[in-house]
Amino acid sequence: MKEFLMPEVMRENLARRHGLLLVNGNRFSGIEKFFLSAIKQFESEKRTGTVFLRDTVKSPFKHWSYKTIDDLANSGTMLVKDSEVLIFENMSKSFEVEAAIECAEEGRLVIMHFCNQSLVSSLHKVLSLFSDARAQHMLWRMLDLLSLSYSQYEIEGENNETVFAGEIIPFSPEIKKEIYSKGIDSFEDRLRNIDDENGVVTFNQSLLQLLIRRKISLQKAFEYSKDPQDLDSLLKKVGI
Repeated sequence: MKEFLMPEVMRENLARRHGLLLVNGNRFSGIEKFFLSAIKQFESEKRTGTVFLRDTVKSPFKHWSYKTIDDLANSGTMLVKDSEVLIFENMSKSFEVEAAIECAEEGRLVIMHFCNQSLVSSLHKVLSLFSDARAQHMLWRMLDLLSLSYSQYEIEGENNETVFAGEIIPFSPEIKKEIYSKGIDSFEDRLRNIDDENGVVTFNQSLLQLLIRRKISLQKAFEYSKDPQDLDSLLKKVGI
């Protein structure tokens, strides 16, 4: 299998000792390759960690263990008191979100994974898991801790080469303030017009870079784009 080429900004954030990273990607995203690459990086640094999965899997890594969501429900965060890094895979329950945020607030590095294609979809998912009275509070706690959101989608490119398009959003104070004050949907609208601001890479910008490098065809780019009109606008700006 070809080695997964993780974006450098993501590797830099994985080197953090505490905080929260949001990772988005469904079963067509190649997210398993991302997790393996991330854990190998942690393993090389001799950092202990736990991955919470839907099913029990024997860990191939010396300093890591795999647990199930049921383990978390039954034992809480005391189950992972010795873990420096935590990965919550395919989150879908409110107690998972609360546990992830609690562990990050304790000073550990936490990766929250949702089976969505974008940051905005995952933030909406978080809100949907709580009552109206608690949803905004949980979102604020989560945003306070977040340093980066990373989304990816696996694409079969030219010559049957596997490539990845993705969305990268560093959580600067300005971005957090905008989400706090204007809401999630307003931020999604602004993303369509963002121009590489604060290190942001939108999904369409990622597709454009793959096109320029001749990794995918024009037809493939439009097939995977979530906003073809915006992609068409980007193509015209660069003369494609």
